[in-house]
Order: sequence, then C-alpha cells, then structure tokens
Amino acid sequence: MAKFQVSRRAFLWSTTILFLLLILSPGKAFSEYLRSKYLSIDGGATYTTSKHVVLSISRPTGAVQMRIGNDLDDLLHATWRSYTSRVNWTLPFSYEEKTVYVQFRDKENVNSLIYSDSIILREETEAEKNKTYIRINGSQASTKYRQVTLYITKPKGMKDMRIANSLNGLERVGWRPYKSSLKWNLGFDEGIEKTVYVQFRDELLQEGKVYSDIIKFEPVSLVDMKMNINSGTGDTSSRSVLLQLSNTDGVEGIKVSNSNSKSVLDAIDFVPVQKEIPWILSDGKGRKTVYVYYLDSQGREGNVVDTINYIPKEGGLKGGTLLKSPGSGIYYLGFDDKIHPFSQMSIYHSWYADFSSVNFVSDIKLSQYPVGDPVCVRPGTFLIQFSGDTNVYAVEPGCVLRQIRSAVEARLVYGDLWNERILRLPNELKAFYVMESQSIQNNDENIVDRDHDGVELSVEQEYGSLDSNADSDGDTLSDYEEIFVWLSNPISKDTDFDGVDDAKEILQGRSPVGSQSITTLPDEAFEFPKGALVDKVNSSVAKGAQKYFIIHPAYTLPQSVKKTASSKDSSFPTRRVGGTIIPL
Repeated sequence: MAKFQVSRRAFLWSTTILFLLLILSPGKAFSEYLRSKYLSIDGGATYTTSKHVVLSISRPTGAVQMRIGNDLDDLLHATWRSYTSRVNWTLPFSYEEKTVYVQFRDKENVNSLIYSDSIILREETEAEKNKTYIRINGSQASTKYRQVTLYITKPKGMKDMRIANSLNGLERVGWRPYKSSLKWNLGFDEGIEKTVYVQFRDELLQEGKVYSDIIKFEPVSLVDMKMNINSGTGDTSSRSVLLQLSNTDGVEGIKVSNSNSKSVLDAIDFVPVQKEIPWILSDGKGRKTVYVYYLDSQGREGNVVDTINYIPKEGGLKGGTLLKSPGSGIYYLGFDDKIHPFSQMSIYHSWYADFSSVNFVSDIKLSQYPVGDPVCVRPGTFLIQFSGDTNVYAVEPGCVLRQIRSAVEARLVYGDLWNERILRLPNELKAFYVMESQSIQNNDENIVDRDHDGVELSVEQEYGSLDSNADSDGDTLSDYEEIFVWLSNPISKDTDFDGVDDAKEILQGRSPVGSQSITTLPDEAFEFPKGALVDKVNSSVAKGAQKYFIIHPAYTLPQSVKKTASSKDSSFPTRRVGGTIIPL
C-alpha cells in the first residue's frame, strides 16, 4: 500500500474523494494501486526546511498522464500533464505537515486511484540559516589575484543562478544553469574587501535570496617582471629560443609577440604565466626583439623586452619547409631544427593541396636532423576519430583536441555533412595530441564527475541521470546538453512526449521541451572550435575536404560566438606550451 503520513481528517477526505472518483471515472481504476509506493517527497525524507521539494513518481502500467496537487481540491482542478518520473514541486508556505497527491490516467482517460506522501515543513535552525552557499577560493581568507574560483552550493529546489560583483550588477546579468564551481574575476572597484553575490531561482522562475562571500584582496603593489632570452646569451644560430621570466609575482596573464604592433597584440589573448617559454624568432638574420606584455592583478598592463642576435648556420635549410629524400616520406622541417613526419597522406593534405612545395634532399642531408613528433591534422579541416575510440574530436591549434559531445552538436556546429569530415587515425597517434578535458572532477572540493561529462554527481542525482554514462537516456543527446543547453530531461528520450526523441526534434529545428521552433542557438550553447572560420550565411557545407573548414551554421549565431581564427593562425603546424601556441 502507498505510504500515507496524513492526519485523520485528511484521510477521511481522501477516502471520500476516492470513492467518488471510482464511481465517476469511466471504466475501472488501475489495478496496480496495491503496489508499495508511487509517490515520494524528497526521497522519503521526514522533514524539509524549503518549500521547494522534488517528487519521485513511479508510473502504473498503462499510465500516460498524471496530475498533482497540494490538496485534494487542488488535485481535481489541476491540469493533466505527461508522465515524468521527477518533478520539482513547491509546497504551500506554512510550517506544518504537508501532503502532496498524485493521480494517473491511461490513454483511454481511465483514472487511477489517488496516491500521496507527506513531509513536515519546518523553520530553519540557526546553523541552517548560516549555511554558506558561495565560497571564494574555498576557505582562503585573502588573494593576491583577481581571478578566483567560486564554489557554489544551491538551495534545494533551485535551478538557475546569477552572479555579480555588486548588488546592482546582479540585476543586470543574465541567469545561467547552476554549476558548483567556476572561474571568476573580482571587480576593479577600490577597496581591500571584494564581495561576490549569487542569487538562485526555481523552475517556476521564482527568485530566491541573495547570498554573498567576501575575500581580502591584497595585490602586489609593484610588478617588476624581467625577461632573458637564452639566459642572456648574445647570439643564437637557431630561431628556436627559450624565454625565461622572473619576478612574476602579481602578474595574472601574459602575451608574447615578435611585434609591438597594436593590431598584432590585440589579436593575442592573455595566457597564464610560465617561467620558461619556448619561442620562435621572426624570420631573417640579425637583431631580434621579443615583447612580453603582462596584465597585473590590478588591471594594469606593462611589458618587458629583450633582444638576441640571430646568425643562421651556413648551408642550413630554412625552417617551415617540406623535405623529402629518395628513401623517405615527406617531412616538415620545424623551427625547432627537427624534422616532423606526416604519418598519413591525409594529414599532409590537410595542410597542402599538392606536392609543389616539397624540397628534395639527399638521404645524408635529411639524416643530419633529429626526428621530432609527427605533424598534427590542420585545425579547421577535419574532425578526427581514433581507432577503438567512438568519440569524435575537433582539432585546435597546438595539436589540441576538443571532444564533440554529440551528433546534435556536430550537426549544429559543422553542418549536415559533418560525418564526411571525419578522418580516422590509428590509436597510437593520440599520444601526440593534447586532450581538452570536459571533466569538472575536483577531489579537494568533493566535486565528483565519474563519467567526465561536465555534469557533477550532485546535479546528476537531482535530475536522476547517471554519473557513469554521459548519455543516460540513450537519445544521442548528452546529459550536459540536456541539462545546460536545451533544458530537456536527461532521463527521458522524449521530454515533451510528442512522439519524437529529443535529439531528432532538435535536428528537425524544434524545441525538445515544447512546440516552438529553434531559430537561434542558445547563448553559449556550443563552443566553436579555434581554427575554424565561421560563416554567418545559412547554407550547406559543400561536399569534400576544403583547405579551410568553413562553418555554415543552420541557425542564427548568438552574440557570444566570434570568428575564432583566421587563415594566418594555421599557416604553420603549431604546438602548445602551457597556454602559448607557437610554430612547430
């Protein structure tokens, strides 16, 4: 029998209503009413301090719809909805025992009996009122840098959040799906103490309280960063050098360039500080200058420079050229004075249309160069897949791979013919690429993400999805996309019960949670790959490989999407050292 924790009066009312429903309902009620339980509030908890609860609902055989109410009269006037196993529900506010009722009906509109569960809504204790919902840098009391990590715990029943460095700013920022941790930059406003504010809202868009945390901001008052090229040696016979940075305390980011042109510098992003940076000097012999621009923790920019005299070796071959001897394949001569093989001709053709640029040398000449890592696939040409791995990856500069979450993402970002772009490579080549992880696992903060899909265990538990499977309902749409992008149900293939699976519905241009059409991709829904040229004209991608992977999105792009690269960014094979991308 379903568990009842109700008063005698409520029981008598429910018995009377049940009797009337059995008489008035067409046909007969479901025979499954003797099953142990159909409704559970907050997993069977005895009490709650929040009016926002989660209903776990089992479905009698044949039931296709259900209705829910906070009392019997509310139930009888409630709208029938498609069955779903989990519902975020709001209790009426008063501190007392609360009962929630549910009833089902089948496709012939035959009603079931009414089932219920009860829970006590009580006031928060002082300890519960003082619970910390946002922590800046965990338990740290102070920071020297503006960039911090926020650790966030959402109140029960809340779904979205918004964050700002001021209360006024909170009203101006947009709502975002809840995440338990994220990188954040403190404000530039004056003052030693910096405050970050967070607010939550529930599924019904009802806004909750504003919470905050404070951290002391104690930046380095004066940055005195210094740089040497090759430990200060005056000359070099190689364009490949080593930049050594010292006194970097207080520096939040750097950008390195062979030019001090504003247009060149504006195109470079600040990256985290590295003490040693492999670097490639500009072409041509003579005195070379390298510029390192920095951003300090107070938002001030500065730069350091150093010079070195480049004297090329006599008879040496120029870096960036293609070499082949009678007994070899084609190699790329890197600026690191190593030859880098093209492990497959398909990789070669991702860079070069023909063989007109190949320089033929003797076997002896070629053997004078050490062999380096293989050349990676050119960013913006192919998606790749390794043998024995079902995942598909986008290639970014520096041999960086970013996993495509689903066929839906691939289709929306890369066009209808995305699968014709897949280049299949031997698994042993995977070792020469850098994998961008989607996981948010953080053992120090007890953030668990066992399936490494970017959705932590606590969120998976809230939605009923699996932390052992990135696609819990098997509809080819990842749990991450369902929860954070499309707001669909990650444990139901067909969230709106219209007979079309969520993934198929999106690909047909319709929302998986209603009847509306999709005309614009959700803001920040998908990250366009670095090295890809984005074309805002809505048209199909032409068949066959292209020199550049021009993306023609099927929908209007959100404001957050930029042209992420231009052809000059992929002129030479590159490698990533720390956060810096340099020519190979």
